[in-house]
Amino acid sequence: MFALRQVFSLTRGSGKTFITHLVGTASLVRESGCPEYWVIGALLHALHQHRVPFESSLAPEERRAVLADRFGTQVAELVRRYTSFESEGLAAFMGAGAAVDIDVLTLRLADKLEDVCGYALALHGNTGTDDLGLRGGYPWRRDTKTAEAATIIKLILRLRLDDLHRSFSHWLDFESTPAALAEMCTGWQNRVSILIAR
Repeated sequence: MFALRQVFSLTRGSGKTFITHLVGTASLVRESGCPEYWVIGALLHALHQHRVPFESSLAPEERRAVLADRFGTQVAELVRRYTSFESEGLAAFMGAGAAVDIDVLTLRLADKLEDVCGYALALHGNTGTDDLGLRGGYPWRRDTKTAEAATIIKLILRLRLDDLHRSFSHWLDFESTPAALAEMCTGWQNRVSILIAR
């Protein structure tokens, strides 16, 4: 309930509620056999982001104390480290001898997998050739994920996260993504925009 109260007004670009993304990410971490505090951290992983309206309008740097009080210092520290890590590219962790916080990296990989599960990328719409470079549209998201797929798979294998490996291998196969989903979503969004404008 705590996470839901913070993000209940937010949705993803695909139209999926933000709480669904948090629960999905936590579920993937749980399915990978990770410790309980990693799972809780995954459920709360976005709560330091500026776009998340936190209770009492606390600034991101002030939220750690609230999380520590409610969920323990391990969870609060994990969320803090995840937030710092999120801005860095995954490729930076492929070098020989690169320091890796396995818990944070596992959360990040689960977060990225949750983004592509269930044809979610196609639900961003914008399939036309004029939109190929549009940041946030389906072609841009598909191409971005395809470009980083090899790095993601290598990191998953390095961490021996077999369940995540199987899921990523399936959902990163964009040849099987039904383009009709993106076209349908674009049409639906256009109709909603017209109705709102009236």
